[in-house]
Amino acid sequence: MKKSLTFSALAAGTKAAGDGRYPEKQAMAALHSAIDCGITTIDTSALYGQGRAERMTGKVMATRRQEVCLVSEVVSGAANRWLSRRFCQASLKRLQTDHIDFYILHRRYPGLLASAVRSLERLRQEGLIGGWDVADFDVRDIKQLLALPGGENCRINKVMYHCAARGPEYRLLDQCRQAGIHLMAYSPFGGAGDPLLSAPVLEIIARDHRCQPAEIALAWILRQPGMTAIIEADSPVHPGRLARAKTLGLTAADLAAINGVFPPPVIRQPLSRQQ
Repeated sequence: MKKSLTFSALAAGTKAAGDGRYPEKQAMAALHSAIDCGITTIDTSALYGQGRAERMTGKVMATRRQEVCLVSEVVSGAANRWLSRRFCQASLKRLQTDHIDFYILHRRYPGLLASAVRSLERLRQEGLIGGWDVADFDVRDIKQLLALPGGENCRINKVMYHCAARGPEYRLLDQCRQAGIHLMAYSPFGGAGDPLLSAPVLEIIARDHRCQPAEIALAWILRQPGMTAIIEADSPVHPGRLARAKTLGLTAADLAAINGVFPPPVIRQPLSRQQ
């Protein structure tokens, strides 16, 4: 049974689990804990560990599907009329569900965007997905997307966004809001190794707020309206603590200190991307 969908401010990511960084039982326990803490959006992908992340997520969905807004991905090259249904049905089987709430086009496939949109719209109309989305689309990409038949039905743009990667702030955030496109920020702690968590400016602000740098990094992202930040389910900080970032109010002085180290863009910058 399909449900009314809302995005939680934080989403539980499954890339690390798919890559086999820790045992499946630990990964499943982390997802259950995240859901218990109100992190009810789960981001997964057939690309993570060649389906391993979806299979692990599916075992959690077997008992908690109705609590979750489930987001998965289709590889760009498969978003066509020949392959999209086959790939989607394979994901549904791994996820142990009859529909994916939001299905993300994993980056733009040059020259085939219109075909991809038609394929995703067909999956939506058939009820296999609730909606479809894009990843790493910049201003020009979104403009071209919205000009296509059905392009206005895009619901999410998943981009790398954190205080050291502020490219989306130059026009893209406003453009997506005006089009009704929700933003999902991945790599909120700076990418592999979470380098932002040792940034002195975040450590100082965290001491002032009696919390951890991870909470400050997330609160900085969530100050933006219409934004969800993806945290890996294996985060070293308990998801209950991270969930508090939703209500952590950064002061004008905090924001000025972060801007002093990581200035906002004044000209267009290429989007940072996950490698």
